[in-house]
Amino acid sequence: MAIFILMFLCCVVSSSSSSSLTTATTATRATTDVELLLYKIKPTLQGQGKSESLLLSSWNESIPLCQWRGLKWVFSNGSSLNCDSLSSPPWSSLSLYKNPSLHLQSLQLPSANLSGTIPRELGELSALQTLYLGVNSLSQGVPLELVIAPHLQMLILDRICLLALSPLPFGTSVIASFRFAFMVLDLSNNMFTGLIPNDMAQLNLDKLNLSFNNFTGMLPNFGDTKFGPEAFKGNDPGLCGYPLRNCNGGTSLTPGAIAGLVIGLMTGSVVAVSVLIGYMQNRRRKNRGENEDDLEECEEDDTTGEAGEAKLADGGTIALRLLREGCCKDRSSCLPVVKQLGRLRHENLDPLRAFYQGKRGEKLLICDYVPTRTLHELLH
Repeated sequence: MAIFILMFLCCVVSSSSSSSLTTATTATRATTDVELLLYKIKPTLQGQGKSESLLLSSWNESIPLCQWRGLKWVFSNGSSLNCDSLSSPPWSSLSLYKNPSLHLQSLQLPSANLSGTIPRELGELSALQTLYLGVNSLSQGVPLELVIAPHLQMLILDRICLLALSPLPFGTSVIASFRFAFMVLDLSNNMFTGLIPNDMAQLNLDKLNLSFNNFTGMLPNFGDTKFGPEAFKGNDPGLCGYPLRNCNGGTSLTPGAIAGLVIGLMTGSVVAVSVLIGYMQNRRRKNRGENEDDLEECEEDDTTGEAGEAKLADGGTIALRLLREGCCKDRSSCLPVVKQLGRLRHENLDPLRAFYQGKRGEKLLICDYVPTRTLHELLH
């Protein structure tokens, strides 16, 4: 029995030693970006007990490094590893993954059926500039080690169902670590909650997308921001601040927008007043023209018409004036006026002798004939 116990303890110690040795060997091997990617990042992205992703299955020592999917490499001197040409030596080289001067520059695995978590070891990739893991099912939020990666410029983690019940890891110390390297940050279509950190406004971002999460509270002051409302839409209704609604319930406007609104209102008022003045003047001018036309017509009705003269059988002469059409529309309205004219008598007035209306409606005023003379001759 004692011998059996002794043999069991030896097996346990041997197994433990073997396991420790294997772990230590793996940790020791993960000294380059390639080894870190293969032994740390790959299993974390895939998740325990999950079927291997088709893209991740290409990350294998038996496959040339240039054929590993979703990756771009760069050497320590800054030159890129040329994996575009199928006939180039790197495309079929199996020894590149052992090259310590190779560094991972870009990792892009959108829609790759990833079900694990975002590896903290991504922050150890010193040359990593682009990380795109959108449209996957990753969990446990964004690790701080990734956010403070020294050269990371583009972080796209949209639609990966992230649950982040704690605030985003964007504190003052984190922002200081960026050294303004970040250019694109896309965390849209996730389940982030809470406040958007104020220190995020210090990032010199070209593109920001935090839409369709559950952020609430006041937005950071991005100043004269290039980010429109679409960068923050789809969040909690309590999210407020420019360029969304004002946190006091009104519309949030910058001083420039307010000045533009005032100028626009003033310009609109001037235009409206000008149009109104022009309308009133045109209307007044039209009324004045109609009145002048009426007056002119009346004057013409009273004193003018086609004039002529006629010789009588006894040798006398009479003056005839043909009234214009429209002066007397019908006999009933015309005769009273003619009778009034016939009763007028004055030394300077040529008396009306008769009125004639023909079958076709022509109307004639018959007066005494006065030879044409000047006004001076008539008055003196």
